[in-house]
Amino acid sequence: MRFRTSSSGLPGSPPTDPSETDDALARIQRMVKRSLSAAAVGIALLFAMLGTTPAPPSAEEFYARAVTQMRSHPEPSFATYDASIGGLNCTVEKAGFTCTLGKSTAESEAPFSIDLRQGDGRVALHRDGRSVVFGDSTFLNATWPGVDALIRHGFTGMGNASRPAPPPARPDAAPSSPPVIAVVSTLSVANYNVYDGGAATCPNGDGGHALRLAARRDPLRFPLTGATVNVRSGDLCALRFNANVNAAGGLVGATSGAQIELKIVGGYDVTNERFDIDLRAVGIAVKHFSINVAYSDFIFPKAIAPQVFVMPAPASEPHGKP
Repeated sequence: MRFRTSSSGLPGSPPTDPSETDDALARIQRMVKRSLSAAAVGIALLFAMLGTTPAPPSAEEFYARAVTQMRSHPEPSFATYDASIGGLNCTVEKAGFTCTLGKSTAESEAPFSIDLRQGDGRVALHRDGRSVVFGDSTFLNATWPGVDALIRHGFTGMGNASRPAPPPARPDAAPSSPPVIAVVSTLSVANYNVYDGGAATCPNGDGGHALRLAARRDPLRFPLTGATVNVRSGDLCALRFNANVNAAGGLVGATSGAQIELKIVGGYDVTNERFDIDLRAVGIAVKHFSINVAYSDFIFPKAIAPQVFVMPAPASEPHGKP
């Protein structure tokens, strides 16, 4: 008995069009390619689960990179802005202004107009036709160098004009990924223990990541206790400084803290600030003060007249006194 053989080679099959065979082969090839692609994805996921992706930075590296990135931002040479200060009772005096801790009034909360010269950190404060000039001030410096001075020098009274010149960048260094060893030497990171603080929120609502810092020595020199990094930009968006001062063998003392919020205005990093002061006696809190400083109406001129920043000469001693 003979069987009829079709072009497909199967007994009894009807003849097959060669174009149909080509289509079937093309479909099979596409199926094979899709299977291989799926296998590749599965292999990649497997390697990721096995930990072959780059490890996240340590808390210390994360902090160091954020501060280094902030220091790479442009800084204004001059700035003018308004400052509204709540929590201080500021009055106009013949020689300028007198501010005391206490409940502020609507008159004392009237905004000050401020001129800033970044080169020497001088701040000129104006209100009601009176002016006062501060030399190398970190307080009321609403730009990043004022914050950076606190990071470098803490509450030791050294202002931003004492900043060392930044080391020259290496030609082969990637600006978005500075060497951690290099930044540790310039950030005082070695003087802190840095811990992961988990998810947080920046003042503007962006997602952030919190870090906790503890000074290894000299907490007045290194008072930074907290930092929040914007996870989208990598910039610092909030900082917290704390300091404890004791007297009379610890029977009396004060705890002060500064909460600094950072944002970008006109291409520059600027701040809002809140200060909290707690007075205590024999370990018992006796008084709490809160000072809020809100800055607004920033302008960054190319120059401000030098006479604005002239400080009055110190009063001479009367004759006959040493």
